Formats: sequence, structure tokens, C-alpha cells
Amino acid sequence: MAGNDRRAHPRYPAWFPITVRFEGRSEPLPGMLCDISNGGAMVWGFWSGCPATIVDVEIQYRSEAFLLPAHIVSTERQWDTDILHLQFPDGLVDGSPRLIDLIAELRDHFED
Repeated sequence: MAGNDRRAHPRYPAWFPITVRFEGRSEPLPGMLCDISNGGAMVWGFWSGCPATIVDVEIQYRSEAFLLPAHIVSTERQWDTDILHLQFPDGLVDGSPRLIDLIAELRDHFED
């Protein structure tokens, strides 16, 4: 029996380096973008525990960096890493042409 997908937007696989900055911490931490959609993303990294509920994710796409603020919806601990499930604020995608381009490119590759 197939389960219902509760997500409002389809997610597209991605696997490239990003930088994550947890609210209240000054140092950025390296991470990996695992998937992304118009509503959120999943990121992975070698940090221990989740020190905040808000993060800024910096993505380098086509030689241009852009920041995405996100709310941490949940975390998963796997071995010595954490996986963050993120939700973007309403309207973020509409106001970010770089994010629109990134999602469109990933969608095109995924659907081919």
C-alpha cells in the first residue's frame, strides 16, 4: 500500500556542499544539501546536536552565493552526523531568483 506524501512541494535530489550558520553562533559550518523543494530542504553535516531552531543556509550556485533562512522542523542523528529537515519561510522562493533557477535545474535533471 502506497503512503500519502504529506509534502506540499516535490523535493529534488541534490548533493553539493553548502555552509550552515546556526542562529546565535558566529561560525559557519560546512554541510551538504541532500534535497530541496519550494518549501524546504534536507541538509547533512558533522555537527553534534542542533543548537538552534533557525539556520541560514548558504548555497553556491553558478558561481554566485545566496543565503536561505530556514526553520529547523526536525533533526535525525546518524552516527556522528546530523540531518536537518528545514522549512523555508512563506514567499522565500518567489523572492529568490537564484533559488528558482536552482530548483528548476534540479527538477529538469530529475525528470529526464
